[in-house]
Amino acid sequence: MIPMILMLRYLFKNDPELLLRRLKRGETKSEQKVVKKLFNLIFLGIFVIPGFDKRFGWSNVYFVIVILADVIFILGYRFFFKVMKENSYASRIIEVE
Repeated sequence: MIPMILMLRYLFKNDPELLLRRLKRGETKSEQKVVKKLFNLIFLGIFVIPGFDKRFGWSNVYFVIVILADVIFILGYRFFFKVMKENSYASRIIEVE
């Protein structure tokens, strides 16, 4: 969650137009809206399920694997941040201007 907050802060300060484009909703068809809602639930589950896993002790993962996964996640988010920084026209929806 910290990388998302840092990226949001950077975009708010340095490229507010990109932030507005990224937040714009463009789905008009009902099928697209259903898929979007499904992905939102999956995204929420990405944060909820690990919390339940830790609380109830569902899995036992070696510490080295946890650190490796964290490093891969941070590198992936850094790559995503770099793409957003370099391509300030990146939007969630396709627009013809």
